[in-house]
Amino acid sequence: MMNTGESFGGWLRRRRKALDLTQAELADQVGCALTTIQKIEADIRRPSKQIAERFADVLAISVESRTSFVSFARRMIDTSSALPLDLTSPMPVSVIPSQSTPFLGRETELAQIADRLTDPHCRLLTLIGLGGTGKTRLAVQAAAARTGDFADGVYFVSLAPVGSSALIVAAIASVLQLSFYGQEDPKRQVVNFLRGKHILLVMDNCEHLLDGIGLLTDLLADSLRVKILATSRERLNLHEEWVLQVEGLSFPAQKTNEEIGRYSAVELFVQTANRLQHTFSLEGNQDAVIDICQAVEGMPLGIELAATWLRVMPCHQIAAKIRQNANFLATSVRNVPDRHRSLRAVFEHSWKLLSDDECSALMKLSVFRGGIDPDAAEQVARAHLSLMAGLVDKSLVRLNAIGRYEMHELLRQFATDKLRDSHEGAEAQHFHYFLALAEQIERRLFGPQHMVSMDRLEIEHDNFRAALGWALAAGEAEAGLQLAGALGWYWNRRTYWREGCEWLEKLLVAGSQAVVAIRAKAVHHLLELYFEINDRTRLETLYEEGMALFPHVDDRLIAAWLLCSLGLVGAPQQGEDITLLEKALTLFRALGDQWGMCEALLRRGGRMVLEGISLARQAGDKSVLSWLLYSRAKADWIWETIDARTEPINLESLALFRELGYKNGIHLVLCQLGQLAHLRGEDERAKILFAESLRFGKQIGTPGRLYLALDLIGMAEIFCLQGEPQRGAQLLGALSNHISVLFTFPYQFNVRAKAEYKRTIAVALAQLDEATFAVAYAEGQLMSMDRAVEYALMAITESE
Repeated sequence: MMNTGESFGGWLRRRRKALDLTQAELADQVGCALTTIQKIEADIRRPSKQIAERFADVLAISVESRTSFVSFARRMIDTSSALPLDLTSPMPVSVIPSQSTPFLGRETELAQIADRLTDPHCRLLTLIGLGGTGKTRLAVQAAAARTGDFADGVYFVSLAPVGSSALIVAAIASVLQLSFYGQEDPKRQVVNFLRGKHILLVMDNCEHLLDGIGLLTDLLADSLRVKILATSRERLNLHEEWVLQVEGLSFPAQKTNEEIGRYSAVELFVQTANRLQHTFSLEGNQDAVIDICQAVEGMPLGIELAATWLRVMPCHQIAAKIRQNANFLATSVRNVPDRHRSLRAVFEHSWKLLSDDECSALMKLSVFRGGIDPDAAEQVARAHLSLMAGLVDKSLVRLNAIGRYEMHELLRQFATDKLRDSHEGAEAQHFHYFLALAEQIERRLFGPQHMVSMDRLEIEHDNFRAALGWALAAGEAEAGLQLAGALGWYWNRRTYWREGCEWLEKLLVAGSQAVVAIRAKAVHHLLELYFEINDRTRLETLYEEGMALFPHVDDRLIAAWLLCSLGLVGAPQQGEDITLLEKALTLFRALGDQWGMCEALLRRGGRMVLEGISLARQAGDKSVLSWLLYSRAKADWIWETIDARTEPINLESLALFRELGYKNGIHLVLCQLGQLAHLRGEDERAKILFAESLRFGKQIGTPGRLYLALDLIGMAEIFCLQGEPQRGAQLLGALSNHISVLFTFPYQFNVRAKAEYKRTIAVALAQLDEATFAVAYAEGQLMSMDRAVEYALMAITESE
């Protein structure tokens, strides 16, 4: 309270000093001469009503006290009474909205905001992100935590309801409780009011008022202790601006048995669900909740909208609905702003802020999957770098760590709907771009660029899938077969065997009228892929089809590859494989195709593999070399010609497979190294190698079962020799149902593998009487192959 009998001049002087203002600064803010302030403080002059009202604005007099204040300044009240103003209290502070529900997560973002707000060089920080990502709640939470850092207060200015940039000043003044006076420019009055004050302004939802956002620059220039925390779907693009990208809440990247409640997205879903169903529990719903959080990529609004549907359907149905159509995510809750009543409304709000070129580009970009290369964006969507930069600034596209653009999946669905309505044919442009890319990369798969080329195909795998799907749906099966043919080696080397088979099979049926060369290439790759899967039945059918096609193939290179594949599966006992491979090798030599020569020599086997190894080394192709080395070592095992060179060859092959990331090759060579160690009597090392081989075999699934069986045979013999013959007999029993199926071809390998199995049975019988062996063997027959693998690995773990 003011001192009894204190004059207005004395009070003004104390108030001015409490606010750390000089007489000149106060005069400037009030809009009067310095001498006027000096005379008022000296009680020589009393202020006019207009100046008294300006004092009320500048000195932050509350609305309730303004009438009394003006009367006191004009000396129209008794100064001996108590003035209803407490000079010991600060200005009104922290005009920020309260959070209606608990704030979850965002620890990293809150720490980043705090760091920037305490940095003297950061005056304007903008939180940008797609609508619905929780920018406003994050800004409010961050501002509430900083109220003690700003002596003159923290003020939240909502621009969402502001329809014109001309009204931004009025919105700020309203929150600051600043009344405009006279004819002076309102912006100047706000600037004058803020000058010298230590304030944080939270400017929320700026994206639709960017034509007037330059006002913030003026505020910062004249008010050196003011900081601004803004939220926007788009960068403000001001020189003073610092930017923090806001993404969704944290969510599990994959389904897991771990406690998932620690992820903020899951926690938000549970919190929202419990408001609707107090009995809701993650138990029994965990996988579906993960699906929902993944589908919306942790977007808070998407999670809350999804949870509201629990009143009519269970979690797993909500997850399925979101995958089918993002428009499903909407709410009828009354107190939700229109722009947040559905995800479609969120995206429509952003859509209306785009130029025609940006709309067109965003629609066309929606045909991409798994990321967008800048060159592809320009070629397919005519989205040059400056246009893409604009979409990034608007939070509609993001740039990832490897320089590729990404789009939120739900936004992509929205843009796809827009594309469908526009009837623009971006899918065809997308297909032809990726067909050309695949064929270009295919030509670089042999040689030193092999790994780089494979990695590029891997990065674009989802785009190739989308292109193949479009080809089938659009009746472009022949073009689709062309693309699938260009991807055949990629599917093979990266162990996408079954997926490759599915695409090729569908396209062969749909493209029954495709030209012979294209069909022949597809059959060639199917033979290769089904060989890896060990599907003898399908291989026999394809062998007949390939033999019938070959005479009609007019492309000599495709004809050579078809022969090479036919030789891979031809009946060795009848010499068909050798004949076909010799013909293929002759064709490859005539064409000067080193890759084909290496593959034919690899399959021809024997001493010819050495020529292939030499060629692969000259070409610098680590992929082909790794398989040739493996084949050379495998031949030693098949023909029992193991010598001092066998292990070094295996080790070089293993090193290459590890470098290339070929899990299948690693699995095969580890098995061969385990066999070598066992033959030398190094059974403890052999067990370690077999165990590692089993683990890799499990990762690649069914195709790895052939060598899984060899691992288990080797393990069974070691168990028998180390005093656990019953365990060995059980593993042999588990294999009994699979031996005849697994070891069907190639012929030499088949004979050697079966011989190993029979020899190991003899070793077990030498350790056990027939009755005990029979019981253990029968117990093993009840095991699946997968159970036998787990049983063997568990036994090794127990012995360590």
